[in-house]
Amino acid sequence: MSQSLPPAAAGPGLMAGAAGPALALGLFLLLLLVALPGTGLAQMATPVYRLSVAFDLARGRLLASARIDLPAELEERIVVGDLILTRAGIEGTGEPLAAVEGVISLPAAAQPRTLVLDFERQFAAATDGGLVSPQGVSLTGFWHPMLQHDSLFDLDVVVPPDWEAVAEAELVRSTANDQEKRVRLVFPRPLPGLDLLAGPYQVSATSFGDGQELLLYFFPEDAGLMADYQAKALAYLEGYRQLLGSFPYRRFAVVENRLPTGFAVPTLTLLGQAVLRLPFIKDTSLGHEILHQWLGNAVRVDYSEGNWVEGLVTYLADYRFARQQGEAVRYRLDQLLAYESYVHGESQLALRDFIGAQEDDAAGRGKRAIGYGKALMVFHMLAAELGEEAFSEAVRDFYGRMRFGRATWSDLAASFERVGRLELGAFFAQWLERPDIPRLGVRAMEVSERDGRPLLSFVLTQDKGSPFRLHIPVSVETERGGERTTLFLPETERRFELPLAAEPRRLLIDPGFDLMRHLDRDELPPVWSRFLGASRRLIVCGDEGNQARFAALIAALGGAKTAVKSEAEVTDEELAGASVLFLDPEGPISRGWFASPRLPAAGFALEVRPHPLAPRQVAVLVAAASAEEVEAALPKLGHYGRSSRLAFTAGRNTLREEAVADQGLIVEGPGLPQGVASRHRQGLDAIADELLAKRIVYVGESHTNFQDHRLQLQVIRALYERDPKLAIGMEMFARPAQPALDEYVALGSDEPTFLKKSNYFESWGFDYRLYREIIDFARHHGIPVVALNLPREIVEKVFRDKAGITGLSAEELAQIPAERDLALPGYRQRLEAIYSAHGAGTSGQFAGFLQAQALWDESMAAAVDEFLADHPEHRMVVIAGRGHVGYREGIPERVFRRNQLPYAIVAPQESGDPEPEAADYLMFLEPRSLPPQPLLGVQLSQEEAGVTVVGFSPHGPAKAAGVQEKDVILALDGQAVEAVVDIRIALLYKAKGDQVRLRLLRPRALFPDEELELAVTL
Repeated sequence: MSQSLPPAAAGPGLMAGAAGPALALGLFLLLLLVALPGTGLAQMATPVYRLSVAFDLARGRLLASARIDLPAELEERIVVGDLILTRAGIEGTGEPLAAVEGVISLPAAAQPRTLVLDFERQFAAATDGGLVSPQGVSLTGFWHPMLQHDSLFDLDVVVPPDWEAVAEAELVRSTANDQEKRVRLVFPRPLPGLDLLAGPYQVSATSFGDGQELLLYFFPEDAGLMADYQAKALAYLEGYRQLLGSFPYRRFAVVENRLPTGFAVPTLTLLGQAVLRLPFIKDTSLGHEILHQWLGNAVRVDYSEGNWVEGLVTYLADYRFARQQGEAVRYRLDQLLAYESYVHGESQLALRDFIGAQEDDAAGRGKRAIGYGKALMVFHMLAAELGEEAFSEAVRDFYGRMRFGRATWSDLAASFERVGRLELGAFFAQWLERPDIPRLGVRAMEVSERDGRPLLSFVLTQDKGSPFRLHIPVSVETERGGERTTLFLPETERRFELPLAAEPRRLLIDPGFDLMRHLDRDELPPVWSRFLGASRRLIVCGDEGNQARFAALIAALGGAKTAVKSEAEVTDEELAGASVLFLDPEGPISRGWFASPRLPAAGFALEVRPHPLAPRQVAVLVAAASAEEVEAALPKLGHYGRSSRLAFTAGRNTLREEAVADQGLIVEGPGLPQGVASRHRQGLDAIADELLAKRIVYVGESHTNFQDHRLQLQVIRALYERDPKLAIGMEMFARPAQPALDEYVALGSDEPTFLKKSNYFESWGFDYRLYREIIDFARHHGIPVVALNLPREIVEKVFRDKAGITGLSAEELAQIPAERDLALPGYRQRLEAIYSAHGAGTSGQFAGFLQAQALWDESMAAAVDEFLADHPEHRMVVIAGRGHVGYREGIPERVFRRNQLPYAIVAPQESGDPEPEAADYLMFLEPRSLPPQPLLGVQLSQEEAGVTVVGFSPHGPAKAAGVQEKDVILALDGQAVEAVVDIRIALLYKAKGDQVRLRLLRPRALFPDEELELAVTL
């Protein structure tokens, strides 16, 4: 419908269609200016902005006229931007004004002036800065000429007769006939600009507070939501009245907007239609926007010291709601997690420098993590220091003092100091002026006894440099419950002593996330936001078809911080240096990191896991059925940053899961010794009966402990006697040794031949006598022995070569399992402890160590699974090092991931306290040892001339018998020696004290080489 442009009223009075309403509105405005707090006649020097508006709805056109009364001595700049000016001039002069680069500049004048502007604007689409259409009008932000000074606005709007119009206003009057409705809206306080919405609204009105009016403007299709919104709004208005004081305006409206908005301006909250329909909005965002009527609108921000209002409103509204729902700890964690995800390096910003964040990208989220999240945490810490009652009183004091004025952080701090009777300069200085936040640590934790009670002592640390003054909540878990306290740390480190009522189990630093601080690595769950905000990102693609399917996602995530590479060209060093997103679930690297992805086959899905090579980064696996599914899900992904697993079908969310992490910086204490009640101690027979319920039995070992190997044989024998369908899996043999094992167990070769063919000494090297009885038992009873391990050279290459898995050849890759899991809970932490305890290399080398160990475990797990799949009637006893089977995450859980077969772990109990989590059965063994191994005491090298002596042990018998360096050993007891292994095998059949005869070839410089024979007593 096309509407005629209402004429601007002549003269200095308010625009009106009739003299009566104009007079009434003018009187209303004058009375408000005199009567309301914070205003007065002096404010009549403020520009008065009278705006008449109509629309050509069918063509999307805005038609408007403005008369702006400018006080004397006021210099003004009027921004007209891309508005089409059809008239611009000073009334009474007849001289037109021109805009230069979208700005009209007016120097100060001795007399008041009236600026007259007629303008138009075409709104081609809803994305063109607003909406003018038969469905409704939405004009927010820049849509009319903007002055550099705030103005008193008087708005006259013409709309269809069945429409309503709403803007910032204390007084609204409307008249209508069959053709049109004219709505007059007046706001008596200076504003920078107006927001205008109009449409076929249904309006609900009710009173609240001190005779004020609550209105809801909803579209007919959403009228069913009005009752709930009205009830919620009334509750918020009353709650905030009790918290802060009376509502600052005569009316308040909740207005539905066709466009996606969610913000508050004086007297209005504008909620986009899609937002308003979300069931949780009235419990969250509505309260936040209503509170902005008090803080942000009635008390405006003086940005000279930054923006305090978003953090305070978030604390008093959103966080207050979370606390009522019992979600306060989770809400605080979310703020810290957002900071960790999006704020680092160049994106760090002092809170005093935060103004606002409009960008919906990583930069905008980083600013919000500071201006909303960090500020909220500052107010939370302040409330803890002052107490909730004093905090609330200080906020009331601040609102009462600054109502209808502009306020800074300093004004806010003054109220907290006055009410709290505290000097808070240092508190506000460190949290407002510093762009960094503290990182906490604990070292040197000890437990002693004092005055008949346990005494826990430890050193609490924060980052070196300029320390924060911190009040740190601490909890100690003891055998009798928890003990809580707060410790003051004003320096980089300080030792604390805590007398306790019982022995401590563990120490928790800030377990409720009450401090604005960096999260410890184990407190960081693997969530999508950590990839979105990562300082360095790597996207790993598959083939061309894969890249085409994800083209929209690659484009959206690309930029200076993101590298895009194919699996064929990426290296382990690049993978370790960034958060990684894999676009091909079937790629060799992604399968090696995500051994068992749980992604739906249809739609679009992603899964986030800890980065196995860089623990403060994340790894993401994405799958999609089509490019269309990617494009449909893409606009939604930014709203699910807290998720670890997501799935969408046609853009609709169908799965959302969140990972958990430690709550607080946790340091395990020594705890109490653990034991096993003797009446529950079981013999091996009883244990073997229970083990019959398992398809796989893991028996761990320390490789050089003979008693461990005797236990392995005893378990094998006990199970075989109960069920001969048994196999033995052995870490000690690489898979290429399987033919040699099969031949030997089937009585097809002798022991020396077996040892040479299996490369036992080259690939394993420990005294073969430790395993001889086990293999002999298998040989005599026809029990299959399964080689589980990878060739050592592959594992060593992964560990030593910086290229890691990506440095393996195609032939080597074919020998390793495609699916490998580097992120089993506790796996990395246990290996780090082992790595650190041995002082082994750098953190960069640890990445290779981690991959090598996981490759070892996955390869053995794959071998176990393959055998059992081919032999469903068998059970298997797996013998391997304790590190591979203990605590489950080595081989056992990797096998279980593949086949879900029941298993049990048997492990020798070594010195120290029993660790029930290490195994299902801890076995107490008497120490046993083999007779000493007979040795020649020589160092040998395989040279071109043969097996050559290159050195001696200090007390070896060979040197005493006359053997010299560079001697070549030709035979031992008449058996030819062709390789070093021949000597090792020969010595297996000797005992200490036996005499052996060596035939040697001794090179001589000037004479022919000498051949001689020597007797050596072992």
